[in-house]
Amino acid sequence: YGGPIYYWLRGSTTNPSTALGTRADLLSNYAGAQDVPTRTSQILLSQNDRHLLAFGCQPYASGANDFDPLLIRWASQSAPEWWEPGSTVTVPSTGQLSSAGFLRVSRGSKIVRAIATRQEILVFTDTHLYSLQYIGAIENIFELNEYADNISIISPRVVISINNVTYWMGTDKFYMYDGRVQTLPCTIREYIFKDLNYAQADQIIC
Repeated sequence: YGGPIYYWLRGSTTNPSTALGTRADLLSNYAGAQDVPTRTSQILLSQNDRHLLAFGCQPYASGANDFDPLLIRWASQSAPEWWEPGSTVTVPSTGQLSSAGFLRVSRGSKIVRAIATRQEILVFTDTHLYSLQYIGAIENIFELNEYADNISIISPRVVISINNVTYWMGTDKFYMYDGRVQTLPCTIREYIFKDLNYAQADQIIC
């Protein structure tokens, strides 16, 4: 469950046939890499504050095969290779103190999906919806708040955010979030959900 993180650097030439011939490599092999998770379900870049985040991943300072499906970790700001937390540790590539860290989602059995919206990152477990927001404090880089319980999400790729409204498909209904979670009316709901092969639910894509 979960795989390693890779990075890709465009080749030094402007010729597409050679520039794009560069292979991806493990982020753990990047110069100066420190404690990069060996297993993760999803990565996402928090663009405004330039932190690389992993959702469902190997815990910090644990065995290479360890995996926590409810754990969120992030690399230091502008240093995707540096995952060692500690506000007194200096990151070699930036010369700044490390802002790497981690949080654990408290409810649900696994993180199914995280999606960036205009103001926050929404984190879906199989039963709850959370908001992850950048705070920037020394001890609290990100803050996690529970938005809704008793929700569902049928697969990792059924979520989309349009005009600051997020829509997704649950296991028995459709939802939307625009500051509060609502159930979407659906006149063909029974037809859709009674004719699904739930064993193939991961193939459902929004």
